[in-house]
Amino acid sequence: MKKWKKFGTEKKRQARQGKNVKLREDRLERANVVVNWINDESETGASLTLCNVAAFGAVEMWNLIKDASGWEPPLDSLEAEKAIFAFFRRIQIGEVEEHVVAQASLPYTLDKFESRMETRFLALSAMLLKVPENPAFGQVFLPGDVDRSLKVISVGGGPGNCLVGFDIFAPLLGVKALHATSFDFSCSWEDIVVSVNTCMNGPGVEKLEKLKEQVYQAASRAQPTNDFPEHKCNSFFIDFEQCDLKLSTDADVNAKVLKAAAQSDFILFSYVLFESQGHKYPLFPEILRALGPTGIVLILDIHKSVIQHATDIVAGLGIPLKTFEIGSAAGFPFKGLVVFRAPISG
Repeated sequence: MKKWKKFGTEKKRQARQGKNVKLREDRLERANVVVNWINDESETGASLTLCNVAAFGAVEMWNLIKDASGWEPPLDSLEAEKAIFAFFRRIQIGEVEEHVVAQASLPYTLDKFESRMETRFLALSAMLLKVPENPAFGQVFLPGDVDRSLKVISVGGGPGNCLVGFDIFAPLLGVKALHATSFDFSCSWEDIVVSVNTCMNGPGVEKLEKLKEQVYQAASRAQPTNDFPEHKCNSFFIDFEQCDLKLSTDADVNAKVLKAAAQSDFILFSYVLFESQGHKYPLFPEILRALGPTGIVLILDIHKSVIQHATDIVAGLGIPLKTFEIGSAAGFPFKGLVVFRAPISG
C-alpha cells in the first residue's frame, strides 16, 4: 500500500472512479436524446444539439470498437489505476519510461477512449460554428469539394482516440476517405492502433456505416442552417508512427512527422503539449512551419497558459498563419486553438 500512496490514496482512487461514473452517466443522458429521436422522429428532434450528437457518436462508436476488439478491463482494477497514475505522473515531469506506457496503455485506452472521441467531435463542432464569423477559415475548413479525401495526423496521439473521434465527424465535411496516423514516442500504443484499425475495417463495418449515417442525420437536424455536403460513408484507415516532441528536428525518429505535417489536412495536438511540455522544444514550431496551404492545426489542452504559449509561438514564426480560440463555453468544456494559413486572395 505504501507504493500506491506515491501515486494517490485509495480515497483519491474512489473519487476519480466516482467522477468517471458521473461523467459517463451525463454522456449517456446526452446520447439518449439522439437515440429517442432515431426511434421516434417526432418533436424530440427539436431539442437536438451538436453536444447530443457528439455524445451519441462517441458512445456508439466505443461500443462497436470495444465489442470488436475483445478488450477486457484488467482483473486487478487497483493495479490498472496505479498504472494510469504512474503514467500521468511520469509524463508530466518528462520522464516516461517505455515500461510505464506499456503497463498503462490498455487501462488508459479503456478509461479515456470514449470521452476523448466526444471531445474531438465537440472541438470540430466548435470550429464549424466559427465559420460564419470567419469566412477565411471557412474557405479552408469547408472548401466545398465533393468526395474529399483527408489526411489527418495526431502528434502524441497514443491509441488514436482523437482520430476516431475525427472520423465520427467526417461525414459532416463531405469526406469519402480518411487516412489517419497516430504519432507517439512510445511503441506501446502501436498494437492498440492496429487493433482499432482492424475493428473499423472488419466484419462490423455495416454497423459503422449505419452509425455515420445516423450521426449525419442527427447533426443535420441539430444544425438545420448548415448546408452539409451530401453524405456518403467514408472509408477509414489508421496507422502508427513514432516521433518525439522533445528530440531535435533532425532526429531520425522525427523525419516522418515533419514530412507528414506538410502533406496533412489536419494536425492534432490533443492534451499533449502540457503533459510533455512539447511546446517548449523546437519540433513543435517546425511542425507549424511545415503546415501546407490548406492545412489546419487544432490544439486542445486543459491549461490556458499552453494555449497562450502556442499562440505566441505562431505569432513569432513570421509566416502568414492565423489563429482563433475555441472552447471554454457551455457545451464545449475544453481550451482550444485553431491555426491555419491565410488564404491567398485572388
